[in-house]
Amino acid sequence: MAGIIPDKTLKLCSVPIGNFDDITLRVLKALRDAEVIVCEEYKPARRLLKHLEIDFYEGEFVFGKGRFLGSFNENTDKEEKNYLQQSVFPKIKKLAYISDCGSPVFEDPGHSILTIAKGFFVEYLPGVTSLSALMMFLPEHIKRFEVLGFLSRKNEVRRQEIQNIKKFDKPVFLMETPYRMHKLLTEILENFPERNLLFGYRLSHREEKVLRGSVKSVVAQAIQMEQAEFVLFLHH
Repeated sequence: MAGIIPDKTLKLCSVPIGNFDDITLRVLKALRDAEVIVCEEYKPARRLLKHLEIDFYEGEFVFGKGRFLGSFNENTDKEEKNYLQQSVFPKIKKLAYISDCGSPVFEDPGHSILTIAKGFFVEYLPGVTSLSALMMFLPEHIKRFEVLGFLSRKNEVRRQEIQNIKKFDKPVFLMETPYRMHKLLTEILENFPERNLLFGYRLSHREEKVLRGSVKSVVAQAIQMEQAEFVLFLHH
């Protein structure tokens, strides 16, 4: 494959969505073997790596010093990107990328790492996802559904996306940031009062709650909860 350097591997690692013990053996090995781990955000990465007892250092990369932890996301500036691309990646062979939770490149900035990690053979290591976790609670076997992920933050676009959902007969999977949980629930109540809702709150955490029933009954309960990680299925 053109541009690929032998033995240089980037492993896109799926990490737990809440319970760290859901880590897969393949991902655990990849993180232990990595010379450099690039994360979406430092805080959740530090918690995970410390739980897994994987040593790392931050700051300036020094080849041979140990396992370096860097960060790359949509807010990474040009200087930081150039540092990783020019001063770090050319010197290593084993690179791993982790999101804050779940799978890289699924509604997360992980795909952008591919634009600066040139010459690496890419491996995808699957694991637990919020989608698969919530599907276990669906009231019936579902063969077809729409995955819409995050709705737009722009009000006009968001309103149009909600109108488009009204055309779907299939269940719709939606995600949203914790601080917009109440906003999305309110929008669903206003636009889909006749439908049913499967609401997964902090899945795999100790505080996990799964609510299902009519939109009116589920929203009435969920709107009382503190805003946190959640996903949902809207269905007939």
